[in-house]
Amino acid sequence: MKICINLQSKLTTDSFLIREDFDINDLEQIRKRARSVSHKTLANSISSYMVKAGLREINHDYLMQFDRKSIPLIHGFRKFFTTQLVNSKLNPEIREMLLGHKIGLASAYYRPSEEEMLQEYYKAIDLLTINEENRLKRKVETLEVEKTQFEVLAAKVEALQQKIKQKIK
Repeated sequence: MKICINLQSKLTTDSFLIREDFDINDLEQIRKRARSVSHKTLANSISSYMVKAGLREINHDYLMQFDRKSIPLIHGFRKFFTTQLVNSKLNPEIREMLLGHKIGLASAYYRPSEEEMLQEYYKAIDLLTINEENRLKRKVETLEVEKTQFEVLAAKVEALQQKIKQKIK
């Protein structure tokens, strides 16, 4: 069964990227009572998934209130994102803009288009994703080009060998 809802609303800067659960059958609730997920709710969800994935252990020592981890829970994603953008050698201004940082005086003079920002982001996709699809697709394209070049060279070698045979006779 496919459910299609037309809310006739547009995304704005106030639209929620992640929002609380809602009843898909209650259109009034969807339209009127949308609320964002709180930072704490999101942190608890991520923490739970990290425990399930074996990346974190549950701290049963309730006496120790602040248990610092080597990789901070939420900010670690931001650090990872930044590191991968740097490793991909993105334009520094665009990198800072993708992180939501202000770029100071440069923002008054430098305003890249969405297309420029997207092209820079494409440079980092391989390092930001777990899925091998993009890397494998590029590898196949490279191998196809190399195969074509090899076939051309093989044809040239064959032609030269034919000329040599004809001269020897």
